Order: sequence, then C-alpha cells, then structure tokens
Amino acid sequence: MELRGKNLVFLGDSITEGTGVTVDENIYLNRLQKMTGAASVLNLGIGGTSIARNKAENWRTGSFVVRAQNFPEAVWHADVTFIFGGTNDYGIGDAQFGAGDSSSPFEINGAVNILVRTLRGMKEDMEIILLSPIRRMGENEQNKFTKQTLKEYVVLLRDAAARNNVRFCDLFHAEMFDPEDAEQRRQYIPDGLHPNDNGHRILADTIFRLVSELP
Repeated sequence: MELRGKNLVFLGDSITEGTGVTVDENIYLNRLQKMTGAASVLNLGIGGTSIARNKAENWRTGSFVVRAQNFPEAVWHADVTFIFGGTNDYGIGDAQFGAGDSSSPFEINGAVNILVRTLRGMKEDMEIILLSPIRRMGENEQNKFTKQTLKEYVVLLRDAAARNNVRFCDLFHAEMFDPEDAEQRRQYIPDGLHPNDNGHRILADTIFRLVSELP
C-alpha cells in the first residue's frame, strides 16, 4: 500500500501522543511521514484513552468512540486513518468484548463498528487501518473484567477488522522488542509500556514494512 502524497490521521493513546519520546519528530507517525513522503500527518493521540467507553469514563479526554463524535475537520479530508489502540482497553478498561455485530460503545466490538461507520460516513473512500497493540510487560495477566490476556484483545481486533472490511496490521506478533527482556526494555521500552525514541524508530519501521505489504 502506497502512502506517498496522502493525508494520514492517527487516532491513538499515549503511545501516539508521544509519551516516552524526547522530541516530537521522533514519534513514530512523524518518522513515517518522512519515510513514506506522506503529504501530512495528524496526531490524535491522547494518553489514557481506550477504544471503547468505560463505565468510569474520563470525560476530559474520552475514549476513541466518544471522540469520534467531534473529530476535527481535517479527518474529513484524510486519505488513510490509522486506529492504534487496545492496550488501555486491556490494561485499565472495563469494556467487555461484545458480539461481532454489537452497536454498543461500551463494548469493544461495538466501538470498532461505530468508529469504522463514522469514518466511512465522513469520507466513503477513506482507507482505514487497524493497528494491534504492541507487546507490554504483564501481557499474560488477565484483565480483571474480561478475564482475557492482551493476546486475546489482539485476536478480537483482528476479527473486528475483517468483519468491517478494514486493513489490519499485527504489531503484537511483529518482531520488534520484548518488554520482558531487561536489556531490550532498557533500550526500547523502559517502563514496559511506552517506547522511547529508539522504540518509536523500530515501531515506525515495523508499521512501514507491514503497510507496504498490504495490497
């Protein structure tokens, strides 16, 4: 898939916002713009946000599905929108998975369905790419509400992308860095969750490779 000359939007959480990075130019999406020759990138990352709504919603920031109700005008002109979330749904969220045809913003399947429908309503020919969460420390522990591991959230998002006929990039299973390895954690993801400058370089390289492989 070619991104050169296209307007890109990145809807995300603290990783997209740039937590852990020393300068904005090193955030993965800004690196991607240079690598691909994209015309523009719009950073819609807000720390602490999840894809689905939670019962204890942070109304200052809002989940992805809540923010979709008031996207900035630039999203209407996007050629490609990336949805990069799920780690907070797993780590701190209380939303259940829900049925594949759910329309509830309080369920992850429902929230993905709403997001895709909203974006396609803004621009019918917009390409949508769902990015899975990356690996993190404690990823084999179960979310206390869903009793699912992070890997199971990745499977959920993969299946949701297929049902909605949007593209999917599996960052979880890509060979990037192992947050359980102390030396790799020091080099790339010091707190076990947020990649640093070096981590964002690898993240950008990986997204570039995976997107380039898309038809």
